[in-house]
Amino acid sequence: MQNIQFAFVKSGLENNWGAVYATATQSIAEIRFAMRKYGIDTNRFEESDGGGISLLIVKGEDPYNKDPEHPDLDNWKKTTKSICDDFMAKGKKKEYE
Repeated sequence: MQNIQFAFVKSGLENNWGAVYATATQSIAEIRFAMRKYGIDTNRFEESDGGGISLLIVKGEDPYNKDPEHPDLDNWKKTTKSICDDFMAKGKKKEYE
């Protein structure tokens, strides 16, 4: 399954999309290693190279304020909007106008 996910992420990154990859069970370091092994240059996409950061790797519970039993949906919406706005400000493509 991860190969399918990584294929989608890699294609998006190569086409100037922003991507957020959330992991439920693996550490961020493990995902980063697996992405590199797959052929995704995480150094390039996670660091600002003048075009802005394109890839964020997060733990799945992070957007929910670390409490999946009582998610802070207002915080999740604000975080999601902030990430999208940041991608757009850096010239990343959007799905629709």
